[in-house]
Amino acid sequence: MAGGNDNTPPPKYEPFTDYYLHPTEGSQLVICPVLLTIDNYEVWSRSIRNNLRSKSKLGFVDGSIVLPDPKHPNFRQWGIVNSTVVAWIYNTLDVSIRSTVIIPDNAKTLWDDLRDCYSLGNGPRIFELKHDIADCKQRTRSVAVYYGELNKLQNLLSSYVKLSVCTCSAAKEYAKLYEDELLQQFCLGLEPKKFGSVVSTLLMSDPLPSMNDAYAKVVAEECKKTVSEAHESSSSATNGFNATGTASGRTSDRMECTYCKRSGHDKDNCYQLHGFPGGGRGGRGGRGGRGDSGGRSYGKGKGEFAGAAGSSRGNNEPVSDSDRGSVPTLSDVQWKELMSAVKGTKSGSSLDGNKLGTYNSIDTGASNHMSSNIDLFTDLHDISSPVGLPNGKSTTVTKEGRVILSDKLILNNVLYVPALKCNLLFVSQLLEKTMLFYYVH
Repeated sequence: MAGGNDNTPPPKYEPFTDYYLHPTEGSQLVICPVLLTIDNYEVWSRSIRNNLRSKSKLGFVDGSIVLPDPKHPNFRQWGIVNSTVVAWIYNTLDVSIRSTVIIPDNAKTLWDDLRDCYSLGNGPRIFELKHDIADCKQRTRSVAVYYGELNKLQNLLSSYVKLSVCTCSAAKEYAKLYEDELLQQFCLGLEPKKFGSVVSTLLMSDPLPSMNDAYAKVVAEECKKTVSEAHESSSSATNGFNATGTASGRTSDRMECTYCKRSGHDKDNCYQLHGFPGGGRGGRGGRGGRGDSGGRSYGKGKGEFAGAAGSSRGNNEPVSDSDRGSVPTLSDVQWKELMSAVKGTKSGSSLDGNKLGTYNSIDTGASNHMSSNIDLFTDLHDISSPVGLPNGKSTTVTKEGRVILSDKLILNNVLYVPALKCNLLFVSQLLEKTMLFYYVH
């Protein structure tokens, strides 16, 4: 009797048949890359079914390959293949699931138990999937990533909503309606600012294009915009480089300043006339030389020098390194005399502190010395001259005169500006008059 005699050779099974097992298809094989957890049964089951179908073993879990009669030649082989399929399914269970599963002898029994335990009810799951589909938007992601997520959710929903197979003439029409719904949902989630025009073109077509054609057109539009944005960014960077190069390259070297007579800049960008940016020193020929040797020296910017001159440091305090950095051409004695002149304190007996004390504002860029205190002037005469005020406004002065600060320092052509709220010293002129600072043109 077949199967009862040990001397009878076992039947041979052809590859890709129900009872065939390749030597590499042992019980340790993991046939599915997706592990079953408590919330991914649909994804896992579809992957398992696909892999079992490729090995012609799906009948062991759906019940189409039943246990043969014990006297049948395939009875022994059925048990071998069935146990192997049980091991394959068990190998795809997550560790948290394995601890709750008792391995049965039948592959179909194991399959049914996992479905009953971990497959959510159709109603709640369908509601959840429809909510996820409605909320699925592009949100700055690429079109491919967005479409992949949407397509995955729609495929999951279709696995729950199974319609009867229709063979009538209306089958194609229903299939077209379903595809049009998918297309509209896809267009609804695209970014309107980037794809508004192509979406309008797609939806105005009659009939609507297929999902594949619509996806291809949207991806092509995305590639076009990406190239255009990259080109615009490159052009902006190039224009910025050209502008920088024009300001500091060979073209600027041909410029000549009408104020300092040096090349490389014009009068509007002359540091000697307007001060260095940020209160620093720079530019061509920016190294300060000593005044007694004829070197070219440039003063600090308005803000930094004014802050140093207006500090509350006493007259007898030592000169710090920051003070020397403000006006590097001055000696310590000269620096103290300058501080005394600006703040109205006395340095020896050379300056009249009573008159200087009224000068409570300095400016390295003022056009002239100005004062609103008429008592300081020794003589006045009428003029007509417009002058800018520190607050950005302008006024016209009608008098100018002379102010004697000390026996060594006499300020001529001081403007009398009644509208001025403070007295203004032009520090560069003050330094020239005291022989403490030099401009060499």
